[in-house]
Amino acid sequence: AALSAVDPDQRVAWARIQVRSGDTLSTLARRHGTDIASIRRSNQLRGDRIRVGQALLIPKSSAHPAHYPIPRRSAGKTHTVVAGDSLWSVSRQYGVTVSQLVRWNELHPKATLRLGQQLFVSPSKRSIVRRVRYRVRSGDSLYTIAKRFHTSTDAIASWNALNPQAYLRPGQTLRLEVNVTQAPNAMVGQ
Repeated sequence: AALSAVDPDQRVAWARIQVRSGDTLSTLARRHGTDIASIRRSNQLRGDRIRVGQALLIPKSSAHPAHYPIPRRSAGKTHTVVAGDSLWSVSRQYGVTVSQLVRWNELHPKATLRLGQQLFVSPSKRSIVRRVRYRVRSGDSLYTIAKRFHTSTDAIASWNALNPQAYLRPGQTLRLEVNVTQAPNAMVGQ
């Protein structure tokens, strides 16, 4: 009796599907016009792992997706993935956590980013990223420089078109993008 009182446009439709090879929560959500969180909740999934042959209930909207306004993200910006980017390096670049990037973009924490992929980033209000030049000293490695400036070796290699396994030469100049709110002491004397 209560169901008949609900307007059909307000009801949730359900699709029962069987997971096929190559399916992920992300692809299923896109295919069925829903989001990953709704699929997880509907199937009591704790993570993103699904198995081939597993039966899932997918909540579907009863109206065409164009009927629903897309919420605009008022603060923040979009980051376009370039070669060498990882969730970790992007998070450091904008002064946010990997968990935040994962949540904002509905990604798996170990997701591989694609060149050209758009990521929503809501930078920390305290985040101040500066481009600096760093002169390599004797004993420096990509690892020690990355650790000093709170970034990754892959990010430094990508900013400078270097092989991440390459040796550095004292006196060599590197371009770095440093979140000065995370590495304020590293800037002294540089």
